[in-house]
Amino acid sequence: MVDYDIVMIGYAGLEGSAFIAEKKQDILKNRYPSFFISKAIAGKNRLTEDEKRILAEPLLSEAAAAGGSGESGLYKLGQAGVFMGLWNMAQAAGVGLEIILSQIPIRQETVEICNYFDINPYHLLSGGSWLLLSQSGSRTVQMLTQKEIPAAVIGITTAGNDRVIWYDGEKRFLEKKYTDSIFQIR
Repeated sequence: MVDYDIVMIGYAGLEGSAFIAEKKQDILKNRYPSFFISKAIAGKNRLTEDEKRILAEPLLSEAAAAGGSGESGLYKLGQAGVFMGLWNMAQAAGVGLEIILSQIPIRQETVEICNYFDINPYHLLSGGSWLLLSQSGSRTVQMLTQKEIPAAVIGITTAGNDRVIWYDGEKRFLEKKYTDSIFQIR
């Protein structure tokens, strides 16, 4: 499983930001126009539609099977977001990671909402999104995006246990445990 591309399907924190936008509309309307808030809330519906298309995609089961036994190459994201998902995927696959933070797909609404509430979008509920190990990540991404399924290569698996996130030339390490940012919202 070393030297596999790590493909992210979907968006970081989209489920969490949609939930926050819906629950905190009154607060957000003081800063953002109503169309922005509506677009953020609509992310919840997009999750449902994208997930249906993702799960129906035969490419995913083929790629997951290529990743090892059963579905070891396909990982569903959820609570505590992309960073927790990356940690869990690396642990299950017995690999290290090299991730480029700027490659992780994230919608502008999520960025704005997370900035407003001072929370980390990469620790935010990311249901409806997946991580996939692929021997040819660019080909996988191309096939998915042709079907209007959002996807991007965000890194590669490595030998050893180091789980590295690169941001702006700085090397940082993933932690073993993350708390979902949504719990910081009052």
